[in-house]
Amino acid sequence: MLRKRVLSRSFGAFAIILLCVFYPMFNLVIVHATDVPSGDGSSSNPFLITHLADLVWLKDRIADPTKDGGNSEYYHQTSDIDLATLSDWTPIGEGSASGFRGTYDGQSYTVSHLQMTVKTLKKTGLFSINRGTIKNLGVTEVAITGGTTSDEGVGALVGVNKGSIARCWSTGSISTAAKATGGLIGQQTTYDNTATPSLIDAFSTVSVIAPGTDIANYFGGLIGEIAAGTVQTAYSIGTVDSNAPNISNSKFSGGITGEIKAGASVQNVFTLSIVDNNYDKLYHSGIAGQVGGTLTYAQTSSAIAVKNILTGGVTSNLLTSVGASTFKSQTYFSGSDTTPTLTWSAATAWDFDTVWTISALVNDGLPTLQPQRVPVIEAAETTTTAAPTTATTTAVNTSEATTTAVESTTEATTTIAPTTAATTEATETVIHIAAATTETVEYRPVTRSGEALVNDPQEVPISESNMPNTGESRTTSIITYLICAAIIIGAYGIFQSQRNA
Repeated sequence: MLRKRVLSRSFGAFAIILLCVFYPMFNLVIVHATDVPSGDGSSSNPFLITHLADLVWLKDRIADPTKDGGNSEYYHQTSDIDLATLSDWTPIGEGSASGFRGTYDGQSYTVSHLQMTVKTLKKTGLFSINRGTIKNLGVTEVAITGGTTSDEGVGALVGVNKGSIARCWSTGSISTAAKATGGLIGQQTTYDNTATPSLIDAFSTVSVIAPGTDIANYFGGLIGEIAAGTVQTAYSIGTVDSNAPNISNSKFSGGITGEIKAGASVQNVFTLSIVDNNYDKLYHSGIAGQVGGTLTYAQTSSAIAVKNILTGGVTSNLLTSVGASTFKSQTYFSGSDTTPTLTWSAATAWDFDTVWTISALVNDGLPTLQPQRVPVIEAAETTTTAAPTTATTTAVNTSEATTTAVESTTEATTTIAPTTAATTEATETVIHIAAATTETVEYRPVTRSGEALVNDPQEVPISESNMPNTGESRTTSIITYLICAAIIIGAYGIFQSQRNA
């Protein structure tokens, strides 16, 4: 009997201890979304991607064949998202026949600690294949490994770009032998022979390195291979190492890209990337290993810009051996400097008014992207017309003040009569003529935490009816069940011990 009482009490205590130990862990390990994020996916009310669970929900949604890659859907990221708890990310768009076809606006936030292993015959990156629009997003502290020469399309942001990418950046490292590997995008190519893919206003500090003695082809600090479309106002500074000095048949590596194929166009770019330890051989050069398309207004810190230009290929206005400090001056990008006299094309100018900025304290003084954010409000407030009203204010230790509120068709204005000079303190009650439906708006500070932009607070209005999803609902039901189970088990153990007594 004594033994039963001891066992019952021990069992109850053990259940309670398990609850105390494992309860805090659920917020870390539960990442599969069970709720749809705020929004409906329309342009005026996009899905709000706020937490890791929301990003996982997006990945699962795009993989659903009935969603057509999220075609015509809009997604806005509303905070920095950390993937550190996931050891091997599955790209958004993998499993979908069309890849990603929606519009993803990162609003200058980041997805950090992307960890991935290159999978056989899969496109690798935060996104696999982009046929839509991705903008204002940083992918930072990337760690991508694995893959052989039979694999193709590896980049921090996107494995293959067949759509539009603007104002994006990446940091970290990629170690693979996969063909067409770049610091930001693996490969840029066409979708259906009519769409023109593009990359505008972007940079990468990712190191792209072939491991061991593996052969690596089409390696670039920004894009592995540019087979179609346009690239402009972009740069790279990460090391590019395809093992070319050790393997004679390793081909196509460059600071911007391994190759620019016929029909593709690159303009207003620069690179500080060291390519294959400045290996002075065919197909390995400071900007591009080979050019069959158009490369104009491009600059490199290397002594060689391009080694091999195919018939029909166009290169012009290229500068070599440009020092890193040159690119830390905003006036240099405006073309106002006299040395060198040849700088950039005005047709696709660097925009330092609304897109780019330079600070000696950020990104080692090189250009970074300005925050691009919009107010997160689902619906505009509605207003009604009301007749003018006069309201009287009650004053303490002062003469009586009269407040008149005059309402216009769009907003109410108040006129308060001045009080006497003897006023010391007043408590006012003012009647405002406003909309029939009143909505309280709260301003919260938000900051960028990536390497590109830091300590840059912005105020974004958030309505009470549309506060960002906290993610708590994803774990509440499971935790509630566990709490109830633990309480029942504990109570049962105590009951049995009393009964046996």
